[in-house]
Amino acid sequence: MQNITFYITGHGYGHATRSLEIIKNLMQADASLFFHIRTNVPEWQFKINLTNNYKLYSSPIDMGATQKNIYSVNKLATLEHAQKVYSKKDELIEQEVEFIRETDSKIILSDIPPIAFDVARAMNIPGIGITNFSWDWIYESYLGVYPEYENVVAEISASYGKADLLLRLPFNDGLTAFPTIQDIPLVARKPKQPKEVVWGKLGLKADTQDKLVLIALRPEDVSDIDFDKLSEIQNVKFIGSGLTNKDNCLNIPLDFTYFPDLVNASDIVASKPGYGVVSEIIALQKPLIYTSRADFPEYEILVAGLKEKAISYFLSSQDFFAGNWEDAILNLLNHNENWPPITLNGAETAAEIILDKIKNGNR
Repeated sequence: MQNITFYITGHGYGHATRSLEIIKNLMQADASLFFHIRTNVPEWQFKINLTNNYKLYSSPIDMGATQKNIYSVNKLATLEHAQKVYSKKDELIEQEVEFIRETDSKIILSDIPPIAFDVARAMNIPGIGITNFSWDWIYESYLGVYPEYENVVAEISASYGKADLLLRLPFNDGLTAFPTIQDIPLVARKPKQPKEVVWGKLGLKADTQDKLVLIALRPEDVSDIDFDKLSEIQNVKFIGSGLTNKDNCLNIPLDFTYFPDLVNASDIVASKPGYGVVSEIIALQKPLIYTSRADFPEYEILVAGLKEKAISYFLSSQDFFAGNWEDAILNLLNHNENWPPITLNGAETAAEIILDKIKNGNR
């Protein structure tokens, strides 16, 4: 076995879903690879996506944003966490170096905890990043309110500066700290089961005239939606986790099935514009209803990607959570625009580049 350590941030699911697609492509290309995954992403995400050749560990070097809900961030708590992590940087590097030695990992991948690159440099092994944005760029936007955290943002940039290579995904910005960058196409997962099989699991008949809207949000965010208003929309069924008990709502557990299968089985997706959702609705050509996320610098970048490469409909947060979706649904069901072309083999491309690094064994 050849061992790889992969650090994946637990912020949202987009980092994990694209990392998992790259892992699967690496496994298909070389069955001797074994992945030691350092992450705070829920375990069920990996059980749905991977069957063997991996082991999960919690990550003490994780970075992210402390969210109040899908559209707002506790900026101070986010910066305080980053400062706390970096106050123990030397200790954490020593701890992670020991982990790399114990696992005999020959390469480190990161999406996109920055201290992973300090560890790779300390071990003198390749450290490869995969992302469309970095945490120093995100946190820099908070400094107008909390300028006293400028030093920790600079430290994060310095850690990213130790990366040997960044595989830069589409819909990106920032990333100026990385010395060597290689662009790759969009990474998006593919469905495993046809629509009819998924509908059967949901208890839906194949000949139904209803349209299916997937609400791709966490249960705690779904609870803010006015389902009384959604229940008034005719010939539409809503599926998702945390939905209320209405005749046209199907509540399913988070690990009900492979998420791209749900996207593929749906007519429309409603969600926030995060990388995971945006990439998969583009790959499967499913229109998106979305709302604003003013506290997220990456929001504008992803919305620009939606406008260029997808069919979508914006609702204000007031209308989104009030359940005023009927016009958006009718508009998207009746759209006749063509989906713009986009290259979707980012996972295969990333796997080829990473395997080449492993084969050559140099930084």
